[in-house]
Amino acid sequence: MSPRPVAATAPPSSPASKTRTARSWGRILALTAAGLVLAGGVGFLAYENLVGSEANAQSASGKPPQAASQPQAHPQQQSTPTASAPGAADPFTTHAAQAGIKTCASTYAALGRALTEGSQYMVQTQTGKTDADRRSMQGVVGMLYKSDNGNSGPASGVVFAAPNGQSCEGDMVRVVPFAQNCQAAEALLPKGSARQEALAGTPVFALPAGGQAILLPAGAGCVAISILRMAQGQ
Repeated sequence: MSPRPVAATAPPSSPASKTRTARSWGRILALTAAGLVLAGGVGFLAYENLVGSEANAQSASGKPPQAASQPQAHPQQQSTPTASAPGAADPFTTHAAQAGIKTCASTYAALGRALTEGSQYMVQTQTGKTDADRRSMQGVVGMLYKSDNGNSGPASGVVFAAPNGQSCEGDMVRVVPFAQNCQAAEALLPKGSARQEALAGTPVFALPAGGQAILLPAGAGCVAISILRMAQGQ
C-alpha cells in the first residue's frame, strides 16, 4: 500500500525560517546539473529547441485537423512499487535491469534521479512485455519532501524513456504543490530563470540548468510543474 500523502504546511514566519524555506523549496524547483550526472561519464544533452505554441486547434487553412488513427497498445508489464533506500541501488536502475533493458537504462535512471533528488519516493515502472529493450519505458513516482523547519509535502512525477536507434531519449515531469501563491513560488526559481511566452495565460519559465517550469495557481496555493527532456550523448 502506498504511503499516505502528507499535506503541505505553511512556512514559519521568522526571517531565518523563511530563508531556509526558500533554499529548500528552491532546490525542488531547480533542475541542477549535479542531478543529471551519470556514473561512467555517459554524457546527456538537454534539448533546447522549443516547439512554438499554437493558439488554436485549427490548421492554417481554417479546417479542423483530421483525427489521428487510434494507436495500438503493446502488452505492458508493471514492476512492484519500490521505495528508495539509503545505500541501495536506485529503483530506476533496478527496474531497468529486471526488465532486461540496456539501451535506455542510463537515460531512465538519470531522469529518475533528477526527478526525485532530495525526496523520499516510491516508483512503479511500466515496460514492454516482449522485446522490452526495443520499447519505451515509463515510471510513475510518488514523492515526499521534508525540511528541517517542518515545511513538508507530497509531490508526484513521471519519467519516460524510449530507444532511438542505438541511443535513447526521455522526458521527466515533476508536479509539486506549494502552500504559497505563485508569486511567492516564482521568487524561489533559480537565478537566471527566464519567463517565456505564456500558454493560455499560464506562466512558463526556462530554467538555467535546462528544462522548464510552469506555475499553475491552485486556490490560495500554487502547483509547480518542472519539465526536462534529455537525449543520450553520442
